[in-house]
Amino acid sequence: MKKLSVKLGQLQTNDKAEQVIHTLMDMWHSQISFEESTDRRIQLLHFINFYNTVNPHKGLNNVTPYEILTA
Repeated sequence: MKKLSVKLGQLQTNDKAEQVIHTLMDMWHSQISFEESTDRRIQLLHFINFYNTVNPHKGLNNVTPYEILTA
């Protein structure tokens, strides 16, 4: 997987950031109740692990980012 960089202030940067926020809200934040902020941080780390190592991505031919990095 090739790391891509975009310049700040460009439309692509904003689109990527909004896509990440949308994914977090749909798949994680709106699905879980949090007791306090420390609980939210722990749950976020669990979600990030799930998203990158368990959840297949359509844009990666239905494999996980972890599978791409370790191939």
